[in-house]
Amino acid sequence: MIRNNDIDYSKNFRKLNKRLKTKPVVPGVSGIHRQILDRLNGAADAKNSQICIEKGRTLTPYIVRICGRRDGYKSRILAYAVTVLTDVFSDVSALDAEIDNISSVNKNDKKVVVEEMRRRQEAAVEKTKEAREKAARLKEILVSCDENIRHHLEHVDKIIKCHVSGYWRSFLKANAGVIDLPVYPVINDYDFDGFEIYEEHLHKIMTLLNRILEENGEGDEKK
Repeated sequence: MIRNNDIDYSKNFRKLNKRLKTKPVVPGVSGIHRQILDRLNGAADAKNSQICIEKGRTLTPYIVRICGRRDGYKSRILAYAVTVLTDVFSDVSALDAEIDNISSVNKNDKKVVVEEMRRRQEAAVEKTKEAREKAARLKEILVSCDENIRHHLEHVDKIIKCHVSGYWRSFLKANAGVIDLPVYPVINDYDFDGFEIYEEHLHKIMTLLNRILEENGEGDEKK
């Protein structure tokens, strides 16, 4: 994926970035008629008393269904991001090994004349500089990608809350005070290990990139 003096995105990397920069489309949730269906579902669930409160959370067939679709969408995004990061880690590891090899070339070769040694050392310095520039550029890309992932997942939450809000207004109206209910239901958060796995992979890559850059005085405390 790393080529010449810049970053050549892999196909998966480009696909992920393109997806993150577009509005989330959650299957079974997004759509021009969904708001009407939200209200219809709210009225129907209230009429049939389809509600229970469990561990402080409000559960109805609609809420369980829409949260499940939210969780499925988030899990797919994060799983794809982990696949991309796995490829990136291989590239960064290769880059780290390349720098180590450059720095060790002819270091103790007494057969090389002084002038030739000087020429090779200058070439090694230039190659090391180029490799670290690649590492710095890749780090910038990953930081940006991480921000896009977090923003995208936050956008998903906003979409879900918008739909639940329309559904719940209809539910409360149909309920007409029969059951004492909150103004907005307490729904469960995304509670899977996808985000933790993603962060572990990102941290591993950032740690290696920072090590490469710190050897050249360019590291920082991020990640």
